[in-house]
Amino acid sequence: MKLRKKFTLIFVLYLMIFGLINAYILYNQISKSLIEELVASTALYLDRIQIEVLSLLVKGNIITLNNMVNDFKARNPNIAYMYIVDFDGNVVASTFTDAFPKALVGFNPPVNEDMSVKKFQAVGSVIYDVSVPVYRGIGGEIHIGITSKQIEEKMFNIIGKIFLWGSLIVGIGAVSFFISLTSLTVSMKNLENAIEKIIKGDYRSRVEVDAQDEIGMISMAFNRMLDKLEEEREKTRNYVERLRRLKNRYKMLVNSIQDGILLISSDGMIHSCNKASERIFNLSKSEIVNRKLSEIIRLDSVSTKGEAELSYDRGGETVYIKLFFLDLDKEGRRKIVIVRDITSDKAREEFYKRIRQYEKIAIIQYLVAGIIHKINTLLTRMTLGCELILSESKEELTKKSLERVVSNVMEIKRAIDDLLRYRRREVKINKRIIDVVEIVENSLKAYSFDKYNIKVVKKYNKLCKAYVDPLAIGLVIDNLIMNAIQAMPGGGTLTIEVQQDNSNTLISIRDTGDGIPKEDLDKIFEPFYSKHKGKGGLGLGLTISQEIVKMHGGTIIVESELGKGSVFTIKLPRGAPFDQDTYS
Repeated sequence: MKLRKKFTLIFVLYLMIFGLINAYILYNQISKSLIEELVASTALYLDRIQIEVLSLLVKGNIITLNNMVNDFKARNPNIAYMYIVDFDGNVVASTFTDAFPKALVGFNPPVNEDMSVKKFQAVGSVIYDVSVPVYRGIGGEIHIGITSKQIEEKMFNIIGKIFLWGSLIVGIGAVSFFISLTSLTVSMKNLENAIEKIIKGDYRSRVEVDAQDEIGMISMAFNRMLDKLEEEREKTRNYVERLRRLKNRYKMLVNSIQDGILLISSDGMIHSCNKASERIFNLSKSEIVNRKLSEIIRLDSVSTKGEAELSYDRGGETVYIKLFFLDLDKEGRRKIVIVRDITSDKAREEFYKRIRQYEKIAIIQYLVAGIIHKINTLLTRMTLGCELILSESKEELTKKSLERVVSNVMEIKRAIDDLLRYRRREVKINKRIIDVVEIVENSLKAYSFDKYNIKVVKKYNKLCKAYVDPLAIGLVIDNLIMNAIQAMPGGGTLTIEVQQDNSNTLISIRDTGDGIPKEDLDKIFEPFYSKHKGKGGLGLGLTISQEIVKMHGGTIIVESELGKGSVFTIKLPRGAPFDQDTYS
């Protein structure tokens, strides 16, 4: 719909609504005035006949009263009824041909012996009941019912005339308004045509200014805006070109960086990535974008703050990466993630770690060789001396004591021989089926725990047999128990737990000491590492224990928490005889 038609329609609607509102108000006012006038004229009539009605009531002339009310109704067609009530409250005269309506019995008595007007709804019309006393102070009532039907007919005639003239005025006003708008919309049409040309790209189009009115002023302002827009458009074109060149440089720079660069949202969703990211994750750009970072590295969740170092499985290969998170806005809704592949750094670190360990082992080989050779020579002399004394001694008690000494010395020699074989990597273990609880109990007998103020708690399964070298495993348990005692210099609780399943035997040794720092957990099995240096240890106990457990095909698992203690768990396969279900 054209603008001028819209304005004209709005104008007509406004005039119609305004006219209807005024007609409604006028209708109410005229209706009220007519009714008041009619009620007033009725009241005058009642004042004139009050004395006459009083006289007839006193005389008891009911026939004359009935003739009076019927004559009055006949002369006034807008009167619905008239009736007279005597001093005793009985209706003595009325215009009703049928029975007197019950609704009017006792209805609208004169208020304070003065005139009273009340309206009620009758069939098809509203009736105003006007009542006055026959005589003030004596009683009796005269009622006249005035119908509004005639008044409404007069009102409808008046409103019809008002509506007719109002429609004529609205029509003339609409035509005049439409004609005046036509000249206005011509200028606006020029503006519309100019805007259409601008939308199509013709920024040189201008509006013709035909008048100096408000539309003309708007047209001139529009032309000035187009001049400024053309100027800014040229600046924007140059700016966009510079941005395009910068974008290409940025893209080349980002793709040349060896670290991966990701643009992510606060929920971890990846929106863009560079070439290095494709290489690090071994995925194409389409496989990275619009996925969450946690999905790419196959983790349940990834912190998106600060930096993080983690590893994940990439097609069977363990990859180590380091993530750096940088916020692009204060709210942290968008972030840049720098992804650095540190797998080679980890491998290099592990390589140098092994080199350092091999260097320590080489030192062991030279250090232990001399010490053990000397100890072995002394032990041989001790054995020969004891055997010589044993051959000449005749006392049974002395012979038993010397036999225990020789047995202990031989056990020490075997341990030293094992250490020498460890130096040459020629350690051989002699496995047999044995109750692991028995090995643990033999190790515990060697210590006086009351002396160290240590309480021992034992948790054994009834039967835990394994196919192991009891001497070697006993040496491992000895080392772990000694470490636990040294970890609790002020006393504590030592918990030994032995259990097994169908394929493994587990020996757990738990202390309530100070615990091991997290950064030291990877160093405790290195040669010469010890938290208790200066207490007689060289730091070889855990190194040798780990080698012995590895020879059995098992592992030593360490868990520790500062201030709460440590637990070392020896996990040993039960051995070939049990795998073949030969033993139970």
